[in-house]
Amino acid sequence: MSSDPETYKLPADPRANACGAFFDALKARRGTRIVVDASAVERIDTLVAQVLMIGKRTWAADDVPFTLLDPSETVTAALKSLGLADELLSEGTLHVD
Repeated sequence: MSSDPETYKLPADPRANACGAFFDALKARRGTRIVVDASAVERIDTLVAQVLMIGKRTWAADDVPFTLLDPSETVTAALKSLGLADELLSEGTLHVD
C-alpha cells in the first residue's frame, strides 16, 4: 500500500452522473488511503452524502484512512441537516485556511 494518499476532487455539482463516477472512483481505490477534496462543492444532495458515508465506514472497517478535505459551507450545512456531521466532519476532516 502506498504511504501517500490519493486525492479525489469533487466537482462543484457532484450530483447525478458525477455521483456515479465518485462512487466508482471510491470502489477502485478501496484499500488505499484517500483524501476527498470537497472544497469546491456548491451543490450536494443526499446521494452524494450517502456515498461519503459509505466511503467513510468502508475505509474504517478496512482500517485505512479516509479524509474529507476542507468541506465547503454547502457540504457542511448539508451533512449537518442530514445528521451526518458528527461522523463525517469530525476526526479525519482537514480544513485548509
